[in-house]
Amino acid sequence: MRIRLSNEQGSILLLALVTSGTIGFTLASYLKLVEAQNLAVMRSQTWNSAMPACEAGIEEALTHLNVVGDGDRGVNGWTLVNGEYVMERNFGDTHYWVTVSSGDPPVITSTGYAKVPLRTTEVRRAVRVTTTKFGSGMKGMVAKGDINMSGICQIDSFDSEDPSYSSNGRYDSAKRKDNGFVGSVNGSVNGGNGKNYGYVGTGPTGAAAGQVGDLGWVDGNNTGIQPGHYNNDMNQSFPDVQPPFAGGAFTPQSGTVTTTNFSFTSSAITTTTYPSPPPASGVTTNLSNYTSTEYPFAYGGTVTTNTSATSSRTFPAAGTYVGSVVTRTVTSGPPSGRGTWYDYNRITGYTYQTITYTYNTTTTNSTTSTETYNYVLDSENYQLTSLSMSGQAKMLVKGNAVLYVTGDVSITGQGQIIILPGASLKLYVGGASAQLAGNGVMNQNADATKFSYYGLPGNTSVQMTGNAAFTGTIYAPNADFHLGGGGNDVYDCVGATVTKTVSMNGHFNFHYDERLGRSGGATRFNVASWNEVSWTEL
Repeated sequence: MRIRLSNEQGSILLLALVTSGTIGFTLASYLKLVEAQNLAVMRSQTWNSAMPACEAGIEEALTHLNVVGDGDRGVNGWTLVNGEYVMERNFGDTHYWVTVSSGDPPVITSTGYAKVPLRTTEVRRAVRVTTTKFGSGMKGMVAKGDINMSGICQIDSFDSEDPSYSSNGRYDSAKRKDNGFVGSVNGSVNGGNGKNYGYVGTGPTGAAAGQVGDLGWVDGNNTGIQPGHYNNDMNQSFPDVQPPFAGGAFTPQSGTVTTTNFSFTSSAITTTTYPSPPPASGVTTNLSNYTSTEYPFAYGGTVTTNTSATSSRTFPAAGTYVGSVVTRTVTSGPPSGRGTWYDYNRITGYTYQTITYTYNTTTTNSTTSTETYNYVLDSENYQLTSLSMSGQAKMLVKGNAVLYVTGDVSITGQGQIIILPGASLKLYVGGASAQLAGNGVMNQNADATKFSYYGLPGNTSVQMTGNAAFTGTIYAPNADFHLGGGGNDVYDCVGATVTKTVSMNGHFNFHYDERLGRSGGATRFNVASWNEVSWTEL
């Protein structure tokens, strides 16, 4: 049987087919649009996620630099590749590759990578950061909380970089300055019966008491605080100390070392010849009058001829008088007075100024000795779980050493840390207590920057007692700092400190080296400039 489709039925079928095609095309276009939009969103998210990875690399590099300071940068997982220190870390679909140059200050280049969804490719963004290096600075004796002084304590200052206010970089009481500083951020300062040749500061809620002022004020027996020498607007933060390294350190060993010990003798020299080159301590020019019977022909200044009225029966020789000779004939009187006389002004001498030069010279005396030490430190990283030295125990530092003691430190009896000239020690203490008694730390450099004590957050007590004369810096913001001495001796502490509190008694002098305010403290690196230098086009 043959079925016929009417024209109406054909039109309906054609319309259905066209409508279905249109709907399908529209749906396909919409799906394509949604796919493109979704891909664009994912690409944007990928592009943006590459930057946090890049920034994470920069943060790690800055943290690393501020942990090692001036030390070796090739530690804690960083490796030296083609003259740069490199670190790489992965975080799922992102990772970064960061380099630190070997220069000073260093340049950081961090590249962040993020995987593009549904593809095997990655988006890359790189940022170059230049850094600036500075010392956090240390200003006298500073604490978070209270500072209390009792006994006979004295605060003053000097400048180890200025020969007018130091002798060969050493504190000299004849050249001291009155820029000492004692300050508490959140507490008060009680100077007791001590003398502070300088300034005192507290926060807005603190108070200050004691004898504080310049040299003239304090030595003039004025009481209280000289106007202009106290401020109550002190505001300062104290970041925690981080461990100097994580692994890879040596354990200090004993050893026998031959050392040369130096002593210095100063003396004044006066000479007619100006010293060349002139000494750093300066030269004093002295002018004085000198009289001689001989005329100073080589002298280029003014010469005064000294004369005396003279009468003689002999005519004076040429050059022995000035002016004219008067001839006088005597015919009367005693026979001894008769005859011919010559009256003239006889030359008795010549007076002129002489110039001499006075300057100080320092004679270095040395003695050589061979001795066995319990610990010998060179230019390396060292680590101990604790450090205890008593009796005759000694530690010798002959290089630029970093020592990390994770526990307590105790130096008593005749125990001593000796830092040789040209050497330095950075001592990090993680334990609760550090006792620097006995003979303490002998810093033979007489340079406070050559010994640095860093107390980690767990370090809550630092004690300096006995014969523990000290030259260096202490940065232990969570530690109570106690300085104590007895008898009639005066123990000196040279440098600067930052601690939680301070208790100072007995007979102590604290000499602040103003150089530390310019360059002391922990080395810190900050961002100087930030530039995105390359990226992957999407």
